[in-house]
Amino acid sequence: MELEAVGDPAATRKALAELVRHTRAEPGCILFEIHEHSDNSSRFSLWEHFVDQAAFDEHLAEAHTRAFFERGWTRLVQRQDLRLLETAP
Repeated sequence: MELEAVGDPAATRKALAELVRHTRAEPGCILFEIHEHSDNSSRFSLWEHFVDQAAFDEHLAEAHTRAFFERGWTRLVQRQDLRLLETAP
């Protein structure tokens, strides 16, 4: 998912760091990473993976996630719906 800062990128970066810290502590979180684009400090890529849909739904219901969205720190630039490639051993 591609996100863009709304307002001050430094403040957005700080808010994203807090979101990462809280989200990684959620029991259903496998991966939650945010990368800043090297050529645009207002653009971020989000990679997230939860154990199942219920864990993701719980993430969306968490107070820290709701607060982040309610504040409007970022806007969605591009969404990608991906699935994990299952490979045989």
